[in-house]
Amino acid sequence: MRRRFLSLTLGALLTLALPARAVSQPALALQHLPVVYQGWNDCGPASIAMVLAYYDFTVPVQTISRATKPSPASYMQVEAIERFVSRYGLRSVQIRGSQIPC
Repeated sequence: MRRRFLSLTLGALLTLALPARAVSQPALALQHLPVVYQGWNDCGPASIAMVLAYYDFTVPVQTISRATKPSPASYMQVEAIERFVSRYGLRSVQIRGSQIPC
């Protein structure tokens, strides 16, 4: 246990001692984006809830999950995102193959 603590401590110190790399700033970053916690298999619905909350729409993750997933154990359907967010005057765009449509 003591050896493990020592190696973790040394690892943390070495990490702090490494020179910082230059990081480019994003072209766009949302400020003050609310944090919405997700449940099991609800990362997509929680992400939608955060974006909606940014625009002052408070929608429970469970509501979004029911509207965008065929069942609680399944994954969110991409096509359902547009249908759901359009209720709030928002739109989504599917990007395939890293090509942003014009």
